[in-house]
Amino acid sequence: VVEAPLTIAAVTEALSAAERTQRRRVEAPPPEPRKPMAEGRLITVMAAKGGSGKTVFASNVATLLARWGDPDRVVIADADLQFGDVALVLQVDPKHTVVNAAKEGEKLDAQFLETVLATTASGMRVLAAPLEPAFADEVPTVTYTRILGMLREMFDYVIVDTAPSLDERLLAILDKSDTVLFVVDMDLPSVKNAKLALETLRILNYPANKIKLVLNRSNSKARLDVDEIERSLRLPISASVPSDGLVPASINEGIPIVESHPKSKPAKAFEDVTRILLEARQQPQEGQKKRRFGR
Repeated sequence: VVEAPLTIAAVTEALSAAERTQRRRVEAPPPEPRKPMAEGRLITVMAAKGGSGKTVFASNVATLLARWGDPDRVVIADADLQFGDVALVLQVDPKHTVVNAAKEGEKLDAQFLETVLATTASGMRVLAAPLEPAFADEVPTVTYTRILGMLREMFDYVIVDTAPSLDERLLAILDKSDTVLFVVDMDLPSVKNAKLALETLRILNYPANKIKLVLNRSNSKARLDVDEIERSLRLPISASVPSDGLVPASINEGIPIVESHPKSKPAKAFEDVTRILLEARQQPQEGQKKRRFGR
């Protein structure tokens, strides 16, 4: 601050001080990239049929992990590179997408990746899908899995929302995952597709203990027998989320139901799902037979 009366010497000194401060800001090194306390957990949300609610699962689970912990330590990545809706569901208008990160190629580092991430109102980070389907080809599978590996080193939890297709990208992501939330809707086509997908994963020797089967719209009018679904899929159902008109309303509002209606039955069910993930983190992962799907 230059105090009155003004003198040429005082003004000159003030300008010099301001210049020195600005120079220090410009010359200061960029902040160190974030690092989790331990290697982050990669949690993949998948479904074998579109419209099964996997994006709703992914966004609500990520929101709860952020709320129960540190929002700045949770990131959700949209791996549906053609028609991803994570940014829309979380009411985020991303300035950058995964395409910007992929274009860096081998030069990509944690500091640049940090600038690509969007931030939700709660502080959670988002790696958005491309803005147009045609841009999906600019993100090779090997590049995407490398980006996920970097996020895992930067955050405590990496939630990945995937496309409803059993392709090379999904298999590569599954290979990197600690836990898989397999969402099955309460209708015959969804159960049939889930059975085909799970049989494929068994042929590929994917560890069954990584997969957590979760039912969506468990109280729907389809009235499928839950025990029969478990027998057909040869996996126990870990959790169920009931159907409720509040869920589509929360999607249209861009606010996860665990925030807009935290006392609702679906919100409580999502809390159960999230607790399963927290418990899985405490369980040892030894003795699992793994296959490198990305090769």
